[in-house]
Amino acid sequence: MRILLIGGELHQKTGYANALREIARNLASLDNDVLMIPYSPRIPVIRRKSIKLNGATIQPKHLSIKVALSALISIPKDMKRNKKYLTGSKIHRLRSLLDYSYTKKYAMQQLEEYQPSVVHIHGFLLELLPFYDAVMELGVPFVATAHGVYSFDESINLWFDRSLEKDLFLSIAEKGYPITVVSSRVKEEVIRGFAFPELSLHVVLNGVDIDKFKPDLPEEKVTLRIKYGIDARTKVLLTVASIQKRKNQMAVIEALGAMKPDERMNKLYLVVGAGDSSEIVEQVVSHHLELNVHIIGKVSDEVLQDYYHIADFFILTSTSEGFPLVFLEAMAAGLPIITYSDIEAVEEIYDKKAMMLASARTVESLVNAINEATAKGWDRKYIRQKAESWSWREVCEEYVEIYKIAVEKGMRR
Repeated sequence: MRILLIGGELHQKTGYANALREIARNLASLDNDVLMIPYSPRIPVIRRKSIKLNGATIQPKHLSIKVALSALISIPKDMKRNKKYLTGSKIHRLRSLLDYSYTKKYAMQQLEEYQPSVVHIHGFLLELLPFYDAVMELGVPFVATAHGVYSFDESINLWFDRSLEKDLFLSIAEKGYPITVVSSRVKEEVIRGFAFPELSLHVVLNGVDIDKFKPDLPEEKVTLRIKYGIDARTKVLLTVASIQKRKNQMAVIEALGAMKPDERMNKLYLVVGAGDSSEIVEQVVSHHLELNVHIIGKVSDEVLQDYYHIADFFILTSTSEGFPLVFLEAMAAGLPIITYSDIEAVEEIYDKKAMMLASARTVESLVNAINEATAKGWDRKYIRQKAESWSWREVCEEYVEIYKIAVEKGMRR
């Protein structure tokens, strides 16, 4: 099968980008011909250059005079299509319009050149609208995947109108093509929030490459803690996520600040991830938590593995998620997870031998969850074994079956 994957941020180390890379790699290992076109960076590269990635091919958007001229002609029509969703300054709206016009014509050129059996588009952002419009205009079979939904989380800052997500969901369903979501909670949100037909949604969970994570070895943990200057008696809580409002690292800071001094003693919170940490630092100083919180920032893959094996617990307090890959990564490293009971994917992952849930999104509830988790004994080998059942290969086998549904739908059109 010739599969065209559309997504973005492949140059970054986000959960979304990691999932795309794993899906591409495993689809290729199943004897499929896989081409990936990232939507970012938005500015086309000057020269056409393909990149090989574990059996798949990445084709960054490149500059074409023919495509550019065709895009200029279509701008008046494209303006009508985009007007509803463009927000911000005039310059920002103009940039988004030009990006849409060029990308749509570029996508149509690639579709005609590559002749995919099916296209798999990951996400519902404005940058992906031209790809959706291209496949629907040309009648190419496609599958859409939501790695989460943004319509109901006001903490997510968007550069376009939120109505785009619902409009795309409903227009895809109207044409009868499959939409997948990464957890049952996301499915419930879409059905409830968009009055969406349940039969149009398929739940396909995420996976983890367990070989990237070493089993919990006490002697190695001791060595690593000496290397990074962390006392062996310290209970280390780890968050791996970009620093932003949605990831809500501030909730852990507030919980640590609310603890009694004896509860807080020998607890250390490590914040790993890129982003502006100034607000977190301000709260750390305000709560006198300089000895309890270390802002690590962005790290290499190798150093990230060290932090997974230094830690005793993984904690995630996001306001919304789709299916956090970091849950599976933490389990692969043998780490018990502390999180809220209402966070997406808990229903699929929860095991009382591997997770501690805060029953409410309150400081008191999170404090209780942290204290209970750190006082409890955990079987880290059992937790790692749980992660072994989350196979990317099996995930991709499910996707292939859904691709067949899309192809059959295309043949009936």
